[in-house]
Amino acid sequence: MSASAAAIACNRFGLGAAPGELDAAAGDPRGWLRQQLRDYQARPAAFSDLPDTAGALALVPLYRRRLEQAGMEEVGRRELRQAARQLLQEERLARLRRAIQTPQSFCERLVRFWSDRLAVSVTKGGVRPLAGLYERETIRPRIMGRFEDLLLASARSPAMLVYLDNHRSVGPNSLQGRERGRGLNENYAREVMELHSLGVDGGYDQADVIELARALTGWTLATPEAAGPARDGFGFEAAAHEPSARSLLGRRYAQEGEAQGRAMLIDLARHPATARHLARSLLRHFVADEPPEAAVKRLADRFLESGGELLSLYEALIESPETWAEGRRKFKQPEEYLVSLLRALPDPPDPDRRLLDALEELGQRIWQAPSPAGWPERAEDWVSAAAVWSRIEVARRETAGRAAALDPRVLLESCLGATAGEATRFQVTNADSREQGLTLLFMSPDFQWR
Repeated sequence: MSASAAAIACNRFGLGAAPGELDAAAGDPRGWLRQQLRDYQARPAAFSDLPDTAGALALVPLYRRRLEQAGMEEVGRRELRQAARQLLQEERLARLRRAIQTPQSFCERLVRFWSDRLAVSVTKGGVRPLAGLYERETIRPRIMGRFEDLLLASARSPAMLVYLDNHRSVGPNSLQGRERGRGLNENYAREVMELHSLGVDGGYDQADVIELARALTGWTLATPEAAGPARDGFGFEAAAHEPSARSLLGRRYAQEGEAQGRAMLIDLARHPATARHLARSLLRHFVADEPPEAAVKRLADRFLESGGELLSLYEALIESPETWAEGRRKFKQPEEYLVSLLRALPDPPDPDRRLLDALEELGQRIWQAPSPAGWPERAEDWVSAAAVWSRIEVARRETAGRAAALDPRVLLESCLGATAGEATRFQVTNADSREQGLTLLFMSPDFQWR
C-alpha cells in the first residue's frame, strides 16, 4: 500500500493518530485495523471509569412518573433534573475520555457511527438520564454482532422508547385503547423504516408504517414491579397491544403480543433495502459524501451473504479500494476534530467540563443531534466562517501553555505523516513561533479533513 495508508488507517478509519500509531500501522494498515476488531470482540469497552448502569436505570421509573403525571411536586422535579444533568455530564466525559485514550479508535468510531445512525437526543428532556446508558449498554456491546440484534436492542431501550414516543403508543382496539381512549403513535415505526432499516427509498408506504406501529404497541418502559428478567428498563404491556394479525411489505404476521413486533423488526433488519441503506450510510461516513455505487453494492452483497453480520460490513469496508483513495475525503465533525486534536498531543488532558463547553462552542454537543436522523454527514453542513473561527479559538486554547514542550514539526509527522501536503509542511515549518505553528497545523485542511 502507499506511504499514506497508515495515516488513512489512523485518521479516516480511526479518530486521529496518537503518537506512535502511524508507525504501528505502517507495516500492515489493514491488518492493524482488523486486529482492533478482534481485540474489541474479546473485550468490548469494559472500562471502569464509566458510570454505573444502575444509576441511569433507577431514573427510568422516575422519568415515567414525570412524563405521565404532571402533578409531580416541584421539589421532586428539581432533584430529578439535577440528577439527570449530573449523570449526563459524567457519561459525556467518559465518552470523551474513552475516545482520547483508546488504542482501538476504529472501533470507537464504529460506536459513534451506530449511535448516530440509531440516534436518540437529549433535546427531549426524558432522554437526558438515558442517552449515555443507551450508547454504553445498547450500542457498544453489539457493534460486532448481527444488525438484527442491534436493531432489536435499540427498539427495546428506554432511551429510544422515550425519544420516539413508543412508550405511549397504544392500540386503539386494545383493552387500554378502549377503556382510556388512548391511541397509536407512529413516530418510531416511521423512523425505524426510514432511518434505521430500509431507507427513505426502501419501498414501503404509509400503510406499512401503520402496520408496524400497531405491531409495536405495548412496547414500553418497565415499572419497578413489572420489570422483565433482563432488568433493562423494557416492559411489554399486553393490555396496550393492538390485537390481530398484521401485514408488512406484503408479508403476513400472525404472531401475538411482543413476538409480532420482534418478527417484523428482524425481517426489516434482513431486507435487501436495509443492506443497501446501511452500506451507503457506512460509506458516506468513512469514504465520501456521495458514496461510490460499486462500493455500496459490494458492502450490501457482503451483508446479505453473511446473514446481517456487521463484521462482514467492516471487512468489506477495509478491503474496498475506494476507502484508501488518497486526498481529502471527509470533513471532520466538531467532536472528532476536538478528539483528533487531543489524540495528537503527547500528554492529552483528562476531559473535564471545559471540553464539554468547547464542544458546545464548536456546535456539536454529545447526544444532542437536531433530529432522529442524527448529525449531518456532509461537509457543507459544517463548513462556515463562524465554524472555522471557533476551531481556531479551540485549537489555541488547547495548545496554550504547551508550546515549549510541543514541536509542531514533530506533531505534523506523528499525526499526518505522508498525507501532509507541501503547503501545510511549509506553513508549519516556517511559522514565526511554535504557538503559531501549532495553530497552523491544527487549522490546516490536511488536519481538518480525513
